[in-house]
Amino acid sequence: MDNPEELEIGFLIELAITGEADQEQFDKVMDRVENEPETAELYQQALAEHQLLEAALPAAEQELAQ
Repeated sequence: MDNPEELEIGFLIELAITGEADQEQFDKVMDRVENEPETAELYQQALAEHQLLEAALPAAEQELAQ
């Protein structure tokens, strides 16, 4: 992700996955996911990473509490 457009879509993907994207940003991501295999791959990877981190969060919080 060296060019600005790739950085922008990466940022928008993160916003969409975390629920922080506004409707226009979300629609832009979904349009690109549907029409660009590279963007779809980035989205799937980011979503998997997000889900993995969400699953690990309760255990990390429990460790910190002890």
